[in-house]
Amino acid sequence: MFSRDGSKWVKNASFEYFGPFIVTLKGLNIDQSLINHFISMGDPRHGGSSNENSYHCAYNFPAVLYTLGASAWPDLKVLYNHLIKDS
Repeated sequence: MFSRDGSKWVKNASFEYFGPFIVTLKGLNIDQSLINHFISMGDPRHGGSSNENSYHCAYNFPAVLYTLGASAWPDLKVLYNHLIKDS
């Protein structure tokens, strides 16, 4: 996966486009591992929450939540709470 690449630029690009990637899957059965990866991008408990990661998560959060639907809120709520506290 590109998020584990040795290049900072490749990792940042993968985080930047991961939310929009999930949105393109609307109407398909979205694998839970993709949702978990998005959550981990902005969650400091999972090694996420760098400035770039938090920005991309926050920017794409509404579209991802809309795509996944209200049933995903319990999973995404933890990420949301981390993002609103991130300065």
